[in-house]
Amino acid sequence: MKYIKLLSLTIFILLFSCSSVRTLKIYRENLKTDILKASIISLDHSENPFYCDLNVLEGKKIFVQESLEFKKTHFAAVDYIYYVGVDCGEFGGWVGRGVHFEDFSKRGEIIVKEQCKGLIKVDNEKVLLLTGLGHLITDKGKLYMLGSDSIHELYNFNSCPQVYLWEDEVLYIKTTDKLYSYKINEEPIVLYEFEDDEKYIYSISLIKIDQSLFLGSLNGILEFQMDTKNLYWYPVN
Repeated sequence: MKYIKLLSLTIFILLFSCSSVRTLKIYRENLKTDILKASIISLDHSENPFYCDLNVLEGKKIFVQESLEFKKTHFAAVDYIYYVGVDCGEFGGWVGRGVHFEDFSKRGEIIVKEQCKGLIKVDNEKVLLLTGLGHLITDKGKLYMLGSDSIHELYNFNSCPQVYLWEDEVLYIKTTDKLYSYKINEEPIVLYEFEDDEKYIYSISLIKIDQSLFLGSLNGILEFQMDTKNLYWYPVN
């Protein structure tokens, strides 16, 4: 009798644990659906490595495309000037400022000699700039505010920005070791600090749905819940 009760309890626990596995529904090309299961983070290399480029459909649906490309050039335009940023990795980079309808070679200038990771238009005068380099033992990054005739360093991440999202006047940033949120005229807030095994996950896209941030990464998607501070990893085959 005790054996039967123990066996029944074991089966119940197994069924409960299986039913409580967290899942994520995604849409692929031709709007084919797929259900991903959360698992522990694995750094095993896939036979078909690709990055998950994420987009939001109809406000809630996660659309995933396979990508092997990294964004190397950035652009932002305000009232009468524009900015161009270039990221050549370990070989350098720069940010230039030019005047609309004017030859850059005559009116343009290089204003920051760092690898550009992003240019974010705030309004018709201001642009946020992310710079950084993550290569071998180098891991650095900064946040600047650019004006028509000014450059202000706002924050030193001491870690390279990988991907960002500007939504509802909040800038979400993933660096090598942390997730941040930033509002104009405030200090960046650390939302999450990655563990050692999580730092090796490189991301190329970032979307927000409700209280979750989703990061398109190598052969998988990271979900960070801002309200619970939980992190989930969904492998994508």
